Amino acid sequence: MGIFQGFSEFLPISSSGHLAVLQYFFGIEEGNLFLATMLHLGTLISIFVVYFNDIKLMIIEFLKLIYSAIKKEKIKLNKYQKYAIMIIISTIPTVIVALIFKDLVDSLFTNIRFISIAFIFTGFLLWIASKRYKEEKSIKEASVLDAILIGLAQAFAIVPGISRS
Repeated sequence: MGIFQGFSEFLPISSSGHLAVLQYFFGIEEGNLFLATMLHLGTLISIFVVYFNDIKLMIIEFLKLIYSAIKKEKIKLNKYQKYAIMIIISTIPTVIVALIFKDLVDSLFTNIRFISIAFIFTGFLLWIASKRYKEEKSIKEASVLDAILIGLAQAFAIVPGISRS
């Protein structure tokens, strides 16, 4: 399962949905929180290894931003400060939705029919997005509304079978 997690996490296929299906077919104890945590911890570690310098710069620049705000200095955001702010803003709706719907989402991890339908829905969304949205926004163009919408999409993606991509 770890190998599958490693290969699938960064593809638009809902690794959590596929892991739930694998758990079902291999008869692995449903809702094994420890297993899920360890699989995602491996992914998180790999992200920190690959993006260490960017993450470090975001943290340093965000702390500088807080310091400047406390000293009431004029602030002009650099890209790392804006990234940090956008990540924080986009995390808020995700956390709120996850806390409100935790029990419902947990119950869906054992519903193979639902996960299958969610896979199809994800495929449909990816197809629509590939046809409609050809350009990417730069961080300079990103707005607070964009961050909130990304957070809502991430919140929706806590459902097994829905990809965060």
